[in-house]
Amino acid sequence: MMSMDIKRLLLSEDNIFDFVNEVAAEAKRYVENNRDEYGAKKAIHHVLSNRMNDYGIYRPEAYLEDDPFKPGPGYLRRELYDK
Repeated sequence: MMSMDIKRLLLSEDNIFDFVNEVAAEAKRYVENNRDEYGAKKAIHHVLSNRMNDYGIYRPEAYLEDDPFKPGPGYLRRELYDK
């Protein structure tokens, strides 16, 4: 799912190199501002999930799921088609 999100974000940008540099700089600021929080999750995932949420596509914070196997095999399908 994350690779599709990255591709979608890259295709929506005019200059992909500036976009990549912006995302990396934002992730670096997250780590510098709160090193303790980013031991369990990756800052780059946080930035990407925030960007997707800004586009109106819900993604959990930093792509973390409490238990990704608990909902069952139809979980993503229900999320996409029940709206």
